[in-house]
Amino acid sequence: MLKIDGKNKKVVGIVVECNPFHKGHKRLLKECKKYGDIIVAVMSGNFVQRGEPGVFDKEKRTKDLIDNGVDIVIEIPVQYVLSSAKYFAKGAIQILEKLGFVDYLVFGSKVADVEKLKDYAEMVQIEKFNYEKDSEIKRNLKAGKTYAKALSDVIGEKLSSNDILAIEYLIALDEMKSKILPIAIERKDDLPTATELRAKIKKKVTTNDFTEILNYKILYAKVESYGKDKNMLDNIYLMTKDMRNAIMKTAGDKMTFDERALKLKTKNRTLAYIKRVFFNIILDVRKVGSQCSPLQIQEDSYSSPLQLQESLRVITILGVKDESKWILKYIKTPFLMSFAPSSYRTFVKKYKKSKEIRQDKKRDFILSENLKTNIFADKIYYMMGKL
Repeated sequence: MLKIDGKNKKVVGIVVECNPFHKGHKRLLKECKKYGDIIVAVMSGNFVQRGEPGVFDKEKRTKDLIDNGVDIVIEIPVQYVLSSAKYFAKGAIQILEKLGFVDYLVFGSKVADVEKLKDYAEMVQIEKFNYEKDSEIKRNLKAGKTYAKALSDVIGEKLSSNDILAIEYLIALDEMKSKILPIAIERKDDLPTATELRAKIKKKVTTNDFTEILNYKILYAKVESYGKDKNMLDNIYLMTKDMRNAIMKTAGDKMTFDERALKLKTKNRTLAYIKRVFFNIILDVRKVGSQCSPLQIQEDSYSSPLQLQESLRVITILGVKDESKWILKYIKTPFLMSFAPSSYRTFVKKYKKSKEIRQDKKRDFILSENLKTNIFADKIYYMMGKL
């Protein structure tokens, strides 16, 4: 909540990708107005959680949100976007929490019952706690089911991708002991669907635009690891031994990005997962302990949480409505107005003498590398769009 001129202003947070903006987003924003005066959106940047470039760049998607009533748009770092639903949700919720003034989290869900979703979230937390020993989810995954199907079978209800995200939002709120109140809005099947809309849009940047750089990195990894016990791809975030072996078998094959992804797809290896791994290879997003790791993260397992505090010491604001710029002075976390190199240099110059940063050179290095990774992600996206 923000207090302005003696009046309390309720703040609503939403997590979106707007890939692209559609009727469902309009309905969500209309519902948000019932609960608050200010809407804060956290959104993926030029890459989205499906493991693809956005159908439109982040500037266009930010404008769509602001033109439809959002007051401020904040970017989810690419390292969290190209991750599982669990960490995508954690990164988004952490941003809202760090702002220090968000009252509500409003999200769309087929289930649309917060108490029911909380029960599901508790079941998932128990499953995750027991995952390393034995759990129904683990057995389902070993049987070749996707995570969505494995989770649905445990809960006893068919869950959509939005339901799974909703559950992860609630888990993140609980783990952070957040005071942000969740509100579920019924998600309806609008026509055309987001998938149908994406199919109709002529994209400036596609996954296949990244074919050459992906093929080069995979072939380089094979040559570099020849005669060695360890492959350099083992350091890549989300990479498993099974996935690495599968990629290496295709190293010399002449294929497009999408053809390679389809060839590697199996029952329990989804296209979205494969594409996220591919972009982590391209952007060099690495696991914890890897030399010059752009983000201090660990393997995507239930027992290894992301070190969210490290990577989100600085947030990136993509856009602010003109009449809402006063909100910026209430943000408690250091922020950038974009990931442009000039903005990055200004940040480094301004905060390099900060006592908090000077206390730990390792943390400063990680922060610097995180920002550089996001700058590189933007540069390569726009470069591909011009080819």
